[in-house]
Parts: sequence; C-alpha cells; structure tokens
Amino acid sequence: MFQHLWVRHRYYNRGLIYKDFGQFKKAIDDFSQAILINPNLAAAYHNRGGILFNLEQKEAAIKDFNRALEINPNLFESCFARGIVYYSMDNFTLALVDLNKTTTINQEYADAYWYKGLIYCVLNDRFQAGENFNRAAVLYKQQGDLIKYKQVQDEIKNFK
Repeated sequence: MFQHLWVRHRYYNRGLIYKDFGQFKKAIDDFSQAILINPNLAAAYHNRGGILFNLEQKEAAIKDFNRALEINPNLFESCFARGIVYYSMDNFTLALVDLNKTTTINQEYADAYWYKGLIYCVLNDRFQAGENFNRAAVLYKQQGDLIKYKQVQDEIKNFK
C-alpha cells in the first residue's frame, strides 16, 4: 500500500522538490502530471498556481487557485494567494474579497491582515487600514515573527 501511495504522489512530491530548488519548469511539469493522475489534488493546483504567479502568468495562476478552491473551499492558502494575485493586478475589490475570506477561514493568518491594511491604505480608508495593521501586528508578535511585527509597526507609524 505504501508503494502505491508513493507512486500516486511521486510527481507531486518531486514537484515540491523542484519548486524548492527553483526548477520551476520541471515543477510545473510534475504538478501537471500529478493533476492528470489525480484531478482532485488541490495542493498540486495550489503549488502550480504559486509558481505561475511568480513567473508573471497571473491569469493561469488564478485559474489554478480557482480549481484548488473548487476542490477544497477551505484551502485558505489558495484563497490568500489568489488575493495576492488580484492585489498585484491592482484589483483591490477582488483582493479584499479573497483576503476577507482567508481571515474568515483562518483568523490567525497575519499576512492576510497585513495585505488588507495595505489595500485600505491605497483606498484611503484609514480606520480599516489601522484595524488590519493592528491585528497583523498582534498576530505576528504572538506567533514570534518579530521581523514582520516590526515592519507592521513601521507601517503604522508611517501611516499616521
């Protein structure tokens, strides 16, 4: 049975290794092969979408994140990632929809609050920006991420 599972996920696992080593073309190929074998492997769509976004293939990344979320609507990482793609495209409305959904699914996901704060800065909504920056700061501090905590504190100071 173990061998069967390894064979079934070998392309996905190898894709993760290729991704970690920056061999993105090979990683995309392996994630695509994993999807052919198991079209319901949400993590393969998520990881391929992340690579596609990094390669500036934003529409293709959105399609992969959409598919991952169709398979697993609670995959907050894909929801967050799609929100970041929309953010990078200056589509703040759709970015906020995804980031709000992310924080609904996982209220402890500090990065989502950080990006929500950034969007509200652009939209000139000082109250919402401050609320989200403060929430991100609290979470980063609780989670021991003092570098990001300091970055948020600096952003709050600059915003005031």
